[in-house]
Amino acid sequence: MEYSRFVDCFERRSYTAEFLEFVGFKLSSEPLGATALILGGSQAKQARYGDVNALYDAIVQIKLKESLTSLRELDPNAAVKKNKQRKVHQRVVDVFQALTNELRILNKILERSDDSVWLVYPVYTVCHDVSTFLRDTGKYMQLESRKQLWEECIRVIHRSFMICLNDKNPNMQENKRGGCILFANLEMMFYKMLRNRDMMKNLIKVLESTGMTDISRQRDNKVLKRHRSQKIIFNYFIGEYYGCYLFQFNKAQEHLQVCVSEFPVKYTSSKWFKRIIHLYTQFRMLATSNKLIHVELPRETNEKFANAYDSDLMNKCYKNGDTIVFDELIKEHAAQYLIDGTYSAMLLIKELVFLRLVKVCYKVNDKKSILPLDLIAAGYRIHFRNHDNEENRVTTTNPRKLQKKNEDLLDELECRIANLIANGRIKGYLSHSQRCMVLSKTEPFPLAS
Repeated sequence: MEYSRFVDCFERRSYTAEFLEFVGFKLSSEPLGATALILGGSQAKQARYGDVNALYDAIVQIKLKESLTSLRELDPNAAVKKNKQRKVHQRVVDVFQALTNELRILNKILERSDDSVWLVYPVYTVCHDVSTFLRDTGKYMQLESRKQLWEECIRVIHRSFMICLNDKNPNMQENKRGGCILFANLEMMFYKMLRNRDMMKNLIKVLESTGMTDISRQRDNKVLKRHRSQKIIFNYFIGEYYGCYLFQFNKAQEHLQVCVSEFPVKYTSSKWFKRIIHLYTQFRMLATSNKLIHVELPRETNEKFANAYDSDLMNKCYKNGDTIVFDELIKEHAAQYLIDGTYSAMLLIKELVFLRLVKVCYKVNDKKSILPLDLIAAGYRIHFRNHDNEENRVTTTNPRKLQKKNEDLLDELECRIANLIANGRIKGYLSHSQRCMVLSKTEPFPLAS
């Protein structure tokens, strides 16, 4: 029985005669004798003769129904009192230990047999249930206790990852290595919650060494073919890491482009899509190979998809060269950008937004090589007036004060232009005495987008 057909039956609980025969054979085979540790005697007998629900329950939560039910019935306010909090904490730990014990047994079964590729997805199901359980019950735990359980959970999931990674079976249909991505996604999710950059780096190095981060090779991965959501999650974490931590924006935008192109259109209003498109827009702008005036979506989209994209304020600022609104955007969301790891990318985009303003003024000046700073200041003031609030309104008509404001603005523009020249985004030089910029006649904006 093919792996894909097994997973389909397992997910839908559509138990055909072929599926029952397949599972019955696996249960009776000698390498998987440890299944008796999971199933009771009568349950093992039932599972062997066709009661596959018993097998599913054993794999997922057969020993945990009562504990999980009791946790769901807990009053969330019970955590307020310390004595009840201790009881809740102990119950969560007991359930977690039972879950991880089941997972360790399944890992042994998965490791002992070369033909147990069929068990990869059920093991992932248990890992996913453990991680979901910890996230759902986190409100009952103190921060330190929660982190300890998360770290223990990561170790057990990593064991499943290594079992799949170390499979040397030359028959690719029976090789478990394709399942590594399922467990890697769970690990990266925990590393993100723990903000453990070093462990994320080590895991991605392993994935790179095996070629799993290569987008072209992902097309041949049967797990990613079968589970499109796993492909989106995997490329999201990889793209986020390349962009936020390594500043390799070309690689980052390539992985996030896969997420955008694979994302189901009916879910484009979700926070996941907004998060993906936000990162994709940032990294596409900063990718050195991109020389478009604005970012284009990588495929044809319907109205919902386009609306989710065009509503992005950052992209509008980039296209219009609106430095005022963009500065306010950074100030307003600075804390969130620091948490997400995108603050440095936003500062780099801030430079591009200003560059866009300079380029617009260059076109307005008929592309002459001498560009007065007063013209750039005029463009800056247009956005300044459009962004109308009490802070930005000019409250004085005193000529000296107005002149002082104008000189300060020109000094600021000189500094920002000097920074662009130093970074190679403008080819030319500043004339401080003439308050102008002299641009190259052949290539004034060598790296301009």
